[in-house]
Amino acid sequence: MGVRAIDVANIMLSIAEEMGFPISNFHLQKLLYYSQGFSYVYENRELFEDDFEAWKYGPAIPRVYKNFRLYGALPVRPDREISFVGLSAESQETLKAVVQVVGRKDP
Repeated sequence: MGVRAIDVANIMLSIAEEMGFPISNFHLQKLLYYSQGFSYVYENRELFEDDFEAWKYGPAIPRVYKNFRLYGALPVRPDREISFVGLSAESQETLKAVVQVVGRKDP
């Protein structure tokens, strides 16, 4: 079994929390999309195994969205402690860069 999107989401939320800026569920979906895309470009493989669906306001992973929907439009907090275990050093750097650069932009 590969890395799940919910685990990557929690890692990204932890990174954002450490950097001191909030991420909404809507914004989290965009960050997951970018991180998956960068993984394809720089590592020639998927970062996580879950598939996106085309939703009205952009790509979404239903399982991740449902997990954090109780927050509504408020900032989402990680719901579990997840380490970088299972991710390559390149993937770890990709996640940090996506959160740092894209995470600061309006979704």
